[in-house]
Amino acid sequence: MKTKYILLSIATAVLMSGCNYLDIVPEERNTPEDTYKNPAAARGFLYSCYSKLPNSRKPEHIDKYSAGEVCFPMEKNDFQTFPRGYYSPVFLSITESYYNNIWEGIRRCYEFLGVIDLTPNMVEDDLKHYKAEATFLIAYYHFLALRAYGPIPIIKAPLDPTTDAGTYPERSSVDEVVEFIDKKIEEALPDMAESFESDEYGRFTRYAAIALRARLHLYAASPLFNGNNGKTEFYADFKSKIDGRYLIAQTESREKWETAEEITRKAIEELDTKFRLYDKTDAGTPDAAKPGPAEVNQRAVRYTFMDNATGINPELIMVDTRPETQYEIQNQSCPRQNDKGYKNAYNSCAPTLQIVELFYTKNGLPIEEDTEFDYPGRYSIVNMPNNFDGNNYKNPNGKTLKLHLNREPRFYAWIGFHNGFFEIAKYNGANTNAANNKKAIQLKLMCGEAQGAKEDGNDANYSGTGYLNKKFFHPAFQNGLNATTKYPYPLIRMAELYLNYAEILIELGGEDNLSKAKVYIDKIRTRAGIPTIDVAWEKAAHPKKANTQDGLREIVRRERQIEFYLENHRFWDLRRWKQAEILGEKVKGLNIYGKTEEDFFQVKELNVIRTFKEAQYLMPIPQPEINKCPQWVQNPGY
Repeated sequence: MKTKYILLSIATAVLMSGCNYLDIVPEERNTPEDTYKNPAAARGFLYSCYSKLPNSRKPEHIDKYSAGEVCFPMEKNDFQTFPRGYYSPVFLSITESYYNNIWEGIRRCYEFLGVIDLTPNMVEDDLKHYKAEATFLIAYYHFLALRAYGPIPIIKAPLDPTTDAGTYPERSSVDEVVEFIDKKIEEALPDMAESFESDEYGRFTRYAAIALRARLHLYAASPLFNGNNGKTEFYADFKSKIDGRYLIAQTESREKWETAEEITRKAIEELDTKFRLYDKTDAGTPDAAKPGPAEVNQRAVRYTFMDNATGINPELIMVDTRPETQYEIQNQSCPRQNDKGYKNAYNSCAPTLQIVELFYTKNGLPIEEDTEFDYPGRYSIVNMPNNFDGNNYKNPNGKTLKLHLNREPRFYAWIGFHNGFFEIAKYNGANTNAANNKKAIQLKLMCGEAQGAKEDGNDANYSGTGYLNKKFFHPAFQNGLNATTKYPYPLIRMAELYLNYAEILIELGGEDNLSKAKVYIDKIRTRAGIPTIDVAWEKAAHPKKANTQDGLREIVRRERQIEFYLENHRFWDLRRWKQAEILGEKVKGLNIYGKTEEDFFQVKELNVIRTFKEAQYLMPIPQPEINKCPQWVQNPGY
């Protein structure tokens, strides 16, 4: 069934635009009444309420490529330079559009709610759903602002730009914002639709609202917004200018974790009736629509969210259906091709060595914990063994690092490395192989080779780390515009609910909670094709870690970073855990200018600038906004 991506129609809807939260100027339009003159116009107006949501596919989204997961050669674009941390209230970089769009989106939702009842001939159920959707979107926009900026002004009605800025709402505390968002979601829930026909797939449903509410309370309970791990000095003076209230909680509240547990548990109970983890049965065996890998566990994780041709995927709860352009992740990850091949194969989305090492061994253990894995010798160069990844593509000539062998299925499904295989249906203008389970090429990432850096240094289409990303890249990929490569972007999937709940249980502590947390983590591990925690950690160097609160906290956080690699989670997770200083570490990779395998496989610190300072746990409020609103305080450190 043909799927209509609802956000494609936004450009033709009647919209509002502006430069920032306080300076919103309407676009030219015939009359305001045109926005609700008939049901079709009202539906277009509703779709426009979605239009200011961050496009999670786009490189310019602040969290897409800014979480230490990948880097790009010859960094020059905003999305490439943003991880350097060179942004401030007067130099906003890509945070400017993020900030502006949130407030424009909120304003549009309120404007919609102000006129929708005037629409003639509206079907009653449609009217209920429309109003509930817009109400939920107000909650969602506020959540996006909370996540990025912490305490924010709560917008309860559209603001008149002609009003004196000194009368605008002050910044509310994090706890107040959480309460507002929670109530807005509760207000929306009774009238939100449970599903939509395939031609409107992507509209937010009741289940999306339930899932977002659970995520909200996880964030509210996390260290950044809940006591800062006892290190409160940085936010000690972060108070309201009006009444001196703390804008971020100074002490940890166990009650927030208890609330998060209750809400997430109830969310899972309801969502489990409609959703489940995508698995190897869903992935099936290779065919024209879903060619290799053939190894069943790799197939399951490779296609987890990409298998969505009809708008039906058992794991996807909330998605972004805006289509991918040629500058986004599939083309950025596509192996470079010759003159007969695909010209937009940018070959440049390069996982860092830190991420490569983050993935587990085949035994489901961190590489530094697996006693069967040669951790001290992981950078040793060895001959490529046959069938090293379980797919048996062909005889893999050449050499590799021990680091690349005996790793978990997600590693082989999502990470490309020199002499490893990359699944692609058409390469250099030709089908890669007649057999669907053999559609792959062998990557050649040394200097001067097919996917390697050019000797003259004039080509920007190469891997800066010696690795190439495979996640989000559909193995049926042919030209970037081919229908077989289109799929919705996952915003919330069932795996997140399980790992959210596990994290909450671990933070609550106690033997029963820790045991239950393992059950939910093991759901993800089993789908990934690795042993359960208890089985795996029996063979670990420090087996007792899996039975302690601190140890399980490490395990669930690592599991999230692996499972949600490049899904825009790590940027926010590291911040809410108060561990984002790691984003300032030197990027590591291989010697991409090596012309022999012995030279190429040398591990190096790369000449890539990465910085992080404590202020950047929150994004800066634009200075013009602060200047206009004397009642506002800037985020600390800016």
